[in-house]
Amino acid sequence: DALTIEYARRNAEKLPELMTGRVPAFTLLFPEGGMRLARALYRESVTARYQHRAVAALVGEIARRRRPERGRERGPERGPVRILEVGAGTGATTDAVLPALDGIPADYRYTDVSRYFLDRARQELRDRPWVRFARLDIDADPGPQGHAPGTFDVVIGGGVLNAARDTDASVRWLARLLKPGGWLVLSEPTAEEHWVMTSLAFMMTAPGDGRAETGATFLTLGQWHAVLDRAGLRRAVTLPGAGHPLERLGHRVFAATTGGGPGPAPSEEPPNL
Repeated sequence: DALTIEYARRNAEKLPELMTGRVPAFTLLFPEGGMRLARALYRESVTARYQHRAVAALVGEIARRRRPERGRERGPERGPVRILEVGAGTGATTDAVLPALDGIPADYRYTDVSRYFLDRARQELRDRPWVRFARLDIDADPGPQGHAPGTFDVVIGGGVLNAARDTDASVRWLARLLKPGGWLVLSEPTAEEHWVMTSLAFMMTAPGDGRAETGATFLTLGQWHAVLDRAGLRRAVTLPGAGHPLERLGHRVFAATTGGGPGPAPSEEPPNL
């Protein structure tokens, strides 16, 4: 976690300038326009590694169960598993998920609001022709942005919805993108972290949801469950489970479904997590 600690220390040193706007927060995360620090930040911590493994295990299991058995190719499960990742950013979640799809025909759409991230990802993933790239703003309806409702088996969000202006609206939009029986798989912090409040929080959109009332940076676990419920999704998995060593840190992985499709059973935890 050396680079994460370095980043937190640098932000603490620059806190007066960050608060007055004399130093833009993104220049500390992307010094000289480079990605080295940002890539490490979203990959090297123990919570990040756990979340990426959990998301990859869940998506891989869902994809395998949605594929038809050999010799039984008829029906709605025919064709590649269609996966949309929102806010893919530096590709930390993508790097974990793609290997979990080895051997499974897939159509993976990598999206972000920033063309900077999309251009870099196109170069880094150019040897995977089944990965496509598109712009998507989570603060706007995906339909007019070229992402049709009811077309994806899985929608993934790796630590991006805490930056949404209205989490309820964004999750409802993402839920509408799912096919019947489709899955929404999210990783999100659910507890305040002081180092985030003095660094990444300066780049987050001012919230218009439950956080606006409390002044919190992140939704709580209970608020997240309520968001998924209001979107009409059935909560199936929340990780880490009770008693897990990482439970008290508040970083969570959620898997919720539109219902009626194959996937992890309620409260089912992937092995080795």
